[in-house]
Amino acid sequence: MSVIKLLIRMNPKKAQELIVNLAAFFRKTLKNNDDLLPFSEEMQIINLYLSIQKARFGDKLALDIQINNHCLDIPFPTFVLQQLVENSMNHGFNGNTSIMNLFISAHIEKNQFSVQLRDNGSGFPERIIEAVKSDTKDETMGIGLTNIKRRLKSLYGENYVFELKNTAKGSLVIIKIPCEQGRT
Repeated sequence: MSVIKLLIRMNPKKAQELIVNLAAFFRKTLKNNDDLLPFSEEMQIINLYLSIQKARFGDKLALDIQINNHCLDIPFPTFVLQQLVENSMNHGFNGNTSIMNLFISAHIEKNQFSVQLRDNGSGFPERIIEAVKSDTKDETMGIGLTNIKRRLKSLYGENYVFELKNTAKGSLVIIKIPCEQGRT
């Protein structure tokens, strides 16, 4: 909100654009109570969220989004990716890096819909990775990551992947869920 307050004085047109995006973000998040949405709608929510973050961080936020067009109609759990993007922004962008690189990709491979989110932040503490793997909650973490795993399990049984990894340059989250036969 402080970025909007600042822009009202410095760039009213940009402030107005952000307010419209914020209103659209809230409308989309508040009106939807479905378990699954087309992936295109999840990406609309993420793009609205990222437009606000881009205004906040400017050139300190670099985005690379690579979504295969065949993925846009695939049913995807509502707000799962949005929570992960928000988690990346809140925990990955902690001042250790001058530019936060956020990479989102989605593609279909062998009847699985694969979504990856990568950042160049500080990574996940190992205790959090282990807590999510074991479906528990570490005392230092919130409930978001464990809830995502539980939601995926409730929707797909054992037929999903939710993996948190640290890389040499940050963190990586991988989600794989089944998709319809015949999609490539």
